Amino acid sequence: MNFLTSLICLSLTTASLAYTENQKLTLNYITGKCTEKLDIEFNGDFTEQWSNTGVLFPDEEKSKKFAYCIESMVDAVEADGMINTQNLVAFLSDSHDVQAMMELIDECNTGEGDTPEDKVYNFYKCFWNNISFEM
Repeated sequence: MNFLTSLICLSLTTASLAYTENQKLTLNYITGKCTEKLDIEFNGDFTEQWSNTGVLFPDEEKSKKFAYCIESMVDAVEADGMINTQNLVAFLSDSHDVQAMMELIDECNTGEGDTPEDKVYNFYKCFWNNISFEM
């Protein structure tokens, strides 16, 4: 199971996440649910793109809502928009560097933004812009 896939960006690094087959299936399911809920066109190419590069949509509002939905589906976001580090790490931990991931989550979980969606989206962008380890 994996996610972050969890959320963001115009990457400063060329990071990508290596997913297990189980994580890929989960990502496709979650993506389908969120795109349906938000009335966004869904296809496998989109899932590959965002789960490997963090790039979402040109429309920032759509990206915020999508990032929030994804994090909510894996129970990795609190009602106020703060990331639940423990739940996100549990979701991402299959075959990933847990210590490095926790450090980056803590660094990016600043709570910046006016709404829960803003906070999650800012977390997502920070995470993807700062991945410097192999997940």
